[in-house]
Amino acid sequence: MKKQSIMQAILNAIDETDESITKHMNQLIKWGRYCEKSIGSLNGYKWTSKLFTVNNSEIILPDDCYRVLFLISGDHVDETNLRYADLQSLYINVDDTGLTNYLGPLQLVWQDLSYGRVDKLLWEEVGNIIQLADQYDNQSLTVVYQYIETDEKGYWMVNDSHIEAIKRYLVYMIAKKYLWNSFKSAKMLRANEMQLVESYKREYNIAIRDARAQDQKESPIDTKDKWRLSIQ
Repeated sequence: MKKQSIMQAILNAIDETDESITKHMNQLIKWGRYCEKSIGSLNGYKWTSKLFTVNNSEIILPDDCYRVLFLISGDHVDETNLRYADLQSLYINVDDTGLTNYLGPLQLVWQDLSYGRVDKLLWEEVGNIIQLADQYDNQSLTVVYQYIETDEKGYWMVNDSHIEAIKRYLVYMIAKKYLWNSFKSAKMLRANEMQLVESYKREYNIAIRDARAQDQKESPIDTKDKWRLSIQ
C-alpha cells in the first residue's frame, strides 16, 4: 500500500482549522502518532532490536518505535535481529478484539532461547518511555520492538488510507483543547459549540473504521499462506 508522511495529515488539519495552531506542532505530531497507533496496520510493522542503558529507571524509546515486545538483559542485538530476520513477512492487526498478550506463533520462537528476559511485571511502556523497576538502573538491556518507517525528516510514513482519519482526529483534538476557551460563555459552555466538538469526534471514529476497512481490502493476508498475529 502506498504511504505518505504523517505530516501531510497534520498540514491538512491545520488548513481546516487555524494556521496559528502551528505553534503547537510538537503536540500535533504526538496526537498524530497516537491516532496511527490506534488504527494499526494489517500490513504490519518491521521488527528490530537495540541496546540501551537504563538511566533513572527509564529508557527513552526511539522516535520510530511502534510497540515494545520484549526486554532482555545484556547485549543480544545481533542474535535477536538475526532471529527476527525470517519474521519480516508477518502481518500485524491492531484492533479491538479484546485479546491481550497474545503473540501466537511468535511466542514459540522465543521458547528455546535462554536469554534473561525481563518479566513484564517489572516494566511498563508509557508514551515514548519504558519505566522499569529500580533494580535495572544502569544496566544494559536489549529492547526488541516493532518500528514504523520514517521519511528523510524523521516523520512516520503511514498508509494513504490513514491520512484522512488522522486529520479528522487532529481536528477534533484541536477543537477540544485549543479552541475550548472560545466556546465558553460567562457561566456555561454553549450547547452548539459542545455539539460541534462531538460531531468532530463522530467523524474521526467513522474515519478510523474506514481506514481499517481499506487496509483489510488491500491486505494480501487472505491470498497468501502467511501467519497472522492479533495484538491488542
